[in-house]
Amino acid sequence: MEAGQSGFVGSKVDLPCLFINSIPPVKISQVTWQKVINGKKQNVAIANPSLGVSVAPPFKDRVSFKNPVVRRRTPSLEDTTLTFSSLRLSDEARYICEYTTFPAGNRENTVNLTVYARPLTQMSLSTPTLVARSSNLKTPVATCLSANGKPPGTIRWDTRVRGEATTQEIRNSDGTITVRSDFILVPSKNTHLEKLTCITSYNQETYTDSVTLDIQCRSHTHIQHTH
Repeated sequence: MEAGQSGFVGSKVDLPCLFINSIPPVKISQVTWQKVINGKKQNVAIANPSLGVSVAPPFKDRVSFKNPVVRRRTPSLEDTTLTFSSLRLSDEARYICEYTTFPAGNRENTVNLTVYARPLTQMSLSTPTLVARSSNLKTPVATCLSANGKPPGTIRWDTRVRGEATTQEIRNSDGTITVRSDFILVPSKNTHLEKLTCITSYNQETYTDSVTLDIQCRSHTHIQHTH
């Protein structure tokens, strides 16, 4: 049976594993939790009636058996649910909970853990002051970032100003995605002190940030030629 669990970076999540014993009960000689990475198994935690509980060094500070009876001198190993605290992106994997029993042999349960990352929102003006020129050149005036999200956030703009947005996704080495959106317009005196609002959405949560455009008009000096 495969189950799925998920949590955000930094949060706590339980990976359930329950053993329904038979009548007469079989003897549980060991329970082993393993992480599967690229087909290879890595031990995470072991509960043994004689040797007690051990957690592998990479997980020692953040992983424990949820049920206190597992850690007793005479343990009960029917519920060996594992608790991860301070989740990391690297925790995302398939986990196997394997019961070694006598005389029934081995039984296992698989849990797929998905780790999400809430992005950080940042907005900035391209330059503090823009200059309105006579040419109709389009210029990036503001940038909105939804950084390091998994899955990525979405960005949209709310403004009375006529312009367009260009959006790109940047894949980071840790598996997160940064979304960048640039707002482009032709600076003019009509857009001076107009407001640009960036709206980012993630997991049904919405964040807004605004900037005010500061556009200076360059004065033109006309020289009249007399003949």
